[in-house]
Amino acid sequence: MKVLVDSLGAKIGGAATYALNVFPLMGKLAPSDRFAVYLSEKLAPKLVDPPPNLEIRTAPRAERSALAHLLWQQAALPRIARREGFDVLYSAMSFSPLSCRARRVLLVRNPVYFSALYFRRLRARGARATVLARRALSVASMRTADLVIFPTCAMMRLADRWARLPQRRMRAIHYGFDWSDFDREPEGPVPEMLRRMEEDRGFKILAVSHLCDQKNYATLFRAIGLAARAAPGMRLYVAGWIHDHPWFAGSEEERALGECPEGSVVFLGRLDRGHLRRAYEAASAFAFPSYLESFGHPMVEAMSFGLPVLAADAPVNREVCADAAVYHGPFDAHDLAGKLVMLAGDAAARDDLAAKARERARAFSWEAHVRAVLAVLGR
Repeated sequence: MKVLVDSLGAKIGGAATYALNVFPLMGKLAPSDRFAVYLSEKLAPKLVDPPPNLEIRTAPRAERSALAHLLWQQAALPRIARREGFDVLYSAMSFSPLSCRARRVLLVRNPVYFSALYFRRLRARGARATVLARRALSVASMRTADLVIFPTCAMMRLADRWARLPQRRMRAIHYGFDWSDFDREPEGPVPEMLRRMEEDRGFKILAVSHLCDQKNYATLFRAIGLAARAAPGMRLYVAGWIHDHPWFAGSEEERALGECPEGSVVFLGRLDRGHLRRAYEAASAFAFPSYLESFGHPMVEAMSFGLPVLAADAPVNREVCADAAVYHGPFDAHDLAGKLVMLAGDAAARDDLAAKARERARAFSWEAHVRAVLAVLGR
């Protein structure tokens, strides 16, 4: 089987995590098949030592603009599939060519196109127009694909409100986790803020993600502002692109941060996997206030490290964490603050959650995910 993979849009976050874990494993688990994977110029160098049946390709011209990317995806990609005789086109970024001779399998991974709540919270008309256009293209991609994969059942239900696909053309296949992803050597010296986190003897809450509305950092910051006053020594450490993000200035998140006691929120910045492991190991608990996800990789990572998880009460979060998390009202800072204070003062509750977290994390495996994807690619 010859498989052409489009992951050109993957650059950071969950899309990069997926690409770096899944595609090399595809080659290893299916050595008699051939895979050609399109990655961004930023991500391609990070996929080192691919198996011999996995070819990494880039398309620099397609990355020049959104229009260039769209034209490449809808016109050039089908020509490549036809010219080189690929049997399957696996599109891993929510969009696929609307016409292609190869069998099309589509991974729909971005929930923001389908959420009415997210759309209502958008203030800029341009942003709303972009969401509407991308929703239309993603729905058209789903309707013309031979099979559509979703990371969770909750994500599948959300997207299918718009696509209305037959059940036989949809699959929910959970993402995975692999400890080898954290076995990499740290890149460079330990950041000063991470060193301070490791030396901190208080109750340390870790959050991991970049700044986006759905990540709901404003609620988390307000909760920390309340909880840190009730539990001195509590501190939030944030790993990701947040305070130095161009959207941060003047944002709701910045205003909420201003309500926090000085020093109660520490920004670790963007950490490589080696340094991120140290942050997980140093943390006392993990906060995931996101109200909208397709899967939520950081929750599984945190559970694998045995951290008590506090997550927003959202369908995907409950599907992923089950009973291994404490849930709070997605926009209820007082609810979250109360549960943070409870965990900080209840070692038995933390130990119980940690045990449940480790057990729940065992349900997620990149190998299981890849085997399931290979099975549907080869149908």
